[in-house]
Amino acid sequence: NNTLTISGERDTARCADREIPDEQYHRRERFSGSFTRVVSLPDGLDQEKINAVCKDGILTITIAKREEQKPKQITVKTA
Repeated sequence: NNTLTISGERDTARCADREIPDEQYHRRERFSGSFTRVVSLPDGLDQEKINAVCKDGILTITIAKREEQKPKQITVKTA
């Protein structure tokens, strides 16, 4: 149904409140315990090409567009 559900649990010992300068965030939260987030996704995404990586406590999710949704490149000839 074009939704992404993320759930997990954060350990109190690993949730040290630290600032990361010069970064831009879509969403940023810090607390301990279990959590669940539901994010609505736009149409046109390829559900077979989803990649999730957790590095240094940051979860990055990449979802590719379907080929038919990607913009087509058109060559423009000049006279």
